[in-house]
Amino acid sequence: MVNQLKSVVINVLKIIFYRNRLDSKGNAFKPKGLNKIVSEINQYIIEKSYTPPWIWNADACRRIWGSEVNQDSNLNRPSHYHNKPKALIRFLEEFWKPYVNTDLHIMELGCNCGTNLEVLRTSGYTNLYGMEINSDAVELMSNVYPKLYSESSIVVGSFEESLHTISDKSIDVVFSMAVLMHVHPSSSKVFSEMVRIASRYVVVVEQEYGNCEYVFARNYKRVFAKLGCKELDKIMLGIDKTPEYAYEYHGMTARVFDTTLAHD
Repeated sequence: MVNQLKSVVINVLKIIFYRNRLDSKGNAFKPKGLNKIVSEINQYIIEKSYTPPWIWNADACRRIWGSEVNQDSNLNRPSHYHNKPKALIRFLEEFWKPYVNTDLHIMELGCNCGTNLEVLRTSGYTNLYGMEINSDAVELMSNVYPKLYSESSIVVGSFEESLHTISDKSIDVVFSMAVLMHVHPSSSKVFSEMVRIASRYVVVVEQEYGNCEYVFARNYKRVFAKLGCKELDKIMLGIDKTPEYAYEYHGMTARVFDTTLAHD
């Protein structure tokens, strides 16, 4: 009886707190009124590193991205990322152009099989790094993007286990695209580690309102401001002026942070 009641309560909380990044009409979801209050409460809970009962635990989150996504039936399997549209990374190139040039040392967190890094490589970026928890994805990279694999440096492992092995300010730019939203609330140290290794910029393109069992909504301006970073630019895709080709990613927010003040 107690377990049944607990299950009912958790399901009710899911209904209250879960949000899609798009509204019922397919437009970018920007909460208002009661929705805004609920969304901000949810962000607060996640940013405080709490683990509410309606989300997965940290081990489950790492397990799904580390191995379970490799199943053929999973839409997030590495081969899916190999064939994904290139619109978001093209958008990111334009978005960070005032700050980031092709000579900088750039690391992608959650690089999967390397599709984003390959776009950057073919655009002339010469110092590329990646970090990926899924060893099958990195193996796929070696087959489908052999030049990228041989010319870049890829760390295989979770952020929690691997970021601390990288030297202070050894990377110019650390970026993520739809990856930090899967970092469990108990792993909030990942963000300070990003700032520690990024000598110039942290760039994120992430969901800040949409959430579910394994998607965790945060206000990344608030997250990185607390770590001493200054926001230089921000676009909420689908709300602010957005390139037409990036329509598929409406509801995500892109931000550029200057990390230099955090190192003073």
